[in-house]
Amino acid sequence: MILLSAEQMKYIDNYTTKELSVPVSVLMHNAANAVIRHMYEGSDNSFLLSKEDKILVVCGPGNNGCDGLIIADILLSKGIDVSVFRNRYVIQLEDIARMAETKQALENIP
Repeated sequence: MILLSAEQMKYIDNYTTKELSVPVSVLMHNAANAVIRHMYEGSDNSFLLSKEDKILVVCGPGNNGCDGLIIADILLSKGIDVSVFRNRYVIQLEDIARMAETKQALENIP
């Protein structure tokens, strides 16, 4: 595994979005899906969480916070009880309309 500094990661993100024209939303979805992949275990690809589990996703500002929203959305789609803590507020993600708005906003990020 190679560890990158914040400066190196910023350069790579910038290069990917500006030089390779990869939308930021694609990078965020890729990051979220990588986290979800780590929540699977074993050769049978079984999910580590059950529908009885309750998950709190803590999101900071910026793109990493948006990654967290996408992770929450994926967990919600798997039937997991998800709440999001963002900007001092806990958001219950049972409201599908809210998630649809979030998805739409993420799609429009340049």
